[in-house]
Amino acid sequence: MSGDRAPPFRKRRPFPRRVAECIEPLTKPVFQSHGFAEVRIIRDWALIVGPELARQATPHRLSFARGKNSDGTLTVLASSAAATLLQHMEPLILEKLATHFGYRAVTKLRIEHRAAPAPEIAPAPPQPKPPRAAATLPAPVADEELRDALTRLAQALQRADG
Repeated sequence: MSGDRAPPFRKRRPFPRRVAECIEPLTKPVFQSHGFAEVRIIRDWALIVGPELARQATPHRLSFARGKNSDGTLTVLASSAAATLLQHMEPLILEKLATHFGYRAVTKLRIEHRAAPAPEIAPAPPQPKPPRAAATLPAPVADEELRDALTRLAQALQRADG
């Protein structure tokens, strides 16, 4: 009887999967080589410090004392202006990191200066289209059906540009 039993049913994850589920296993070794045992600090950086500061400062390395996984030092690359802001916000950022991880994973920020990123240039606003002439036919058309069809076409084109 024991040979007649079917193998246990494995529940497979349905597709589609979240991108984070597929990318994290691939990127984790790379992040660990830079000292990021916790990938969440990079993935959630904008949530931790806010989107504005996240555009100007980037986590670079997370280092711990030998044999420890708490009380680490987070090295952040930042522009000069953001570095000053990070220094003033250090207690708040450390508290947010502790809340995010659930323990004091990071107790010190080390700020390294880097060149400020190029400012984002907003695209030029679209130029307004010149107004079209009234939907009239240039010359009289003898065929009444053709004239009505051309008039409707001109009006539809005018509405589409409107």
